[in-house]
Amino acid sequence: MRTAAGDVGINNTLIGSGVMQLGDAHVALSEAATPGYVLISTTPRVFYVTADLNQSAAANDVFFLYAHGTDDFQIGALTSGDGIHSIDSANFPIQTGSHIIAATIDTMTVTFTDLLPTTVIENQNNVAVAKLNVKASNNTVIWNGLTAQRTGANPDDADVVHVNLWKDINDNGLFDDGNPVPASPLTNVIGVNDTTLVVAVSTSYPSGPGVLYIDDELIKFATNDGVNTFTGLTRGYLGTTPAGHAQNKTVWGVANDTLVADNLVKPGLVTNGTNNFSNSFATMTFVKAQVIPNVADKFAGVNYFLTYDINPFAPVYRDLNNNGVDDSGENVSLGAMITSSAAFTVVTPKKVVLFNAPPLTTKSAVIAEYSDAVLFTPDDSIAPISATQGDQNVPVLKFTLKTPVSFARISAIKIGRIGQGAIQTQGSNDDIGLIKIYRDANFNGLLDPAVDVLVGTGTFVTPDPTGTAPRPPRSTSLRMKRSTRRPDLLCRLRYRDQRHLEQQRRADHPGSGLVSRDPSCRHPASTRCAPTTCRTIRAKLRLVRFWCASKARRSRRPRPSKGRRSSLSWR
Repeated sequence: MRTAAGDVGINNTLIGSGVMQLGDAHVALSEAATPGYVLISTTPRVFYVTADLNQSAAANDVFFLYAHGTDDFQIGALTSGDGIHSIDSANFPIQTGSHIIAATIDTMTVTFTDLLPTTVIENQNNVAVAKLNVKASNNTVIWNGLTAQRTGANPDDADVVHVNLWKDINDNGLFDDGNPVPASPLTNVIGVNDTTLVVAVSTSYPSGPGVLYIDDELIKFATNDGVNTFTGLTRGYLGTTPAGHAQNKTVWGVANDTLVADNLVKPGLVTNGTNNFSNSFATMTFVKAQVIPNVADKFAGVNYFLTYDINPFAPVYRDLNNNGVDDSGENVSLGAMITSSAAFTVVTPKKVVLFNAPPLTTKSAVIAEYSDAVLFTPDDSIAPISATQGDQNVPVLKFTLKTPVSFARISAIKIGRIGQGAIQTQGSNDDIGLIKIYRDANFNGLLDPAVDVLVGTGTFVTPDPTGTAPRPPRSTSLRMKRSTRRPDLLCRLRYRDQRHLEQQRRADHPGSGLVSRDPSCRHPASTRCAPTTCRTIRAKLRLVRFWCASKARRSRRPRPSKGRRSSLSWR
């Protein structure tokens, strides 16, 4: 109640309050001397109606209050609405004057923390880049956009697929991703004001305090009994709207800020999930404006996290001089920068102040290879059972290489010869003049010497007139003309000048696919010798070793001049 001058008097007593719902407010009245009602007598009493404005009320909005008629007042002699007394309708309807809402000039303070690791992996999602803690000074601040800049060496917009901003919806100050998420159905209907809820089983949830998510509402709980009941609920947590919830609705435990709930809803995602860089800048408009509470309501403020999704094909280095080698200064790194307070979009006349001196920058992280397992699929069905002296490009083997996610580099293949000849019982290296490997350039699955790209050649040690050369010299390494980095590759292996091709080559050993460790590896504990990188086939042409760039995660410097290699063995 206020005085006639409009001032709040220390002797005025609050006799009732209510909140607006669908444009109406129900105010129940009560006094200490008359609990449940206010006594009206022949002595006039003056009452004042006041309104507390929302801290986030839109500037320049206009409001007034009104009462349509006598039915808006409830009176009675013995009980409310008993019909004994009535309201004089002479002064109805009642309407107050209009009030224009003016904005206060409040400040949103931003504190920046670098979260970026020193290394990120191709195809890595939700890489934590930075934490932004925000809080408002007096009234709330409405924040609805952010602009971030990509930094780092040799950048390309495509290196980062998505730039996202997440809210710390479990309010623990950490960016949580990848944790097991408990979920259980609600056993009973709960109302908007209920402070207890029961699920089928609550054993997998934290003991408390913690945060739950139902429909669009975040609910903080104080305790979990470890059986099925949560108590001490704070409804409408972190700016969500309290609501009633039906039986059997899923109650999610907020173990991750990246929680994916019913219908693939991500309650922590502030942006639209599709933002990316353009000319090294990402301008993000929030799907739902963020209402930043003042320090009186939430002294610690609210945390947000900037994250990157890394392209599975982001290069470890950019070949600036086109020589196929990772030279000094060609490595790719990435980071983030927020240039100034102007990067934050808030509703005027609110202001943004940076706690840290601008620009706000992270460290740079290098990009490391994704650890792909290259799938080798051989096909020797293209080989003929005989060939003529001097034949060129005799097909011997077709094989396909494929990675499940990212790129791998093939740089060399080691070939071994086996078989017999008409003169020498074991054949001869002299039978084979040149071995070639072609890439299926037109993707038609057919051998087209005029179209397909010759990517490597090799020869056996000659002369070998008796065919008795030791086995190691009877192998040859085919160096690729250029390291080929592709997620899938179809190649064909051919002989040239094959004088004594075996008659029953295909019928002898049709081929098999057994996984084995490379016995020639001198470092059994190394990732170079991983069992998943070795595959066995049998054929007259023995493919002894296949060399490719190591897919083990490695530091960027120092780096061997030719790059690490791991071997695949076939016998």
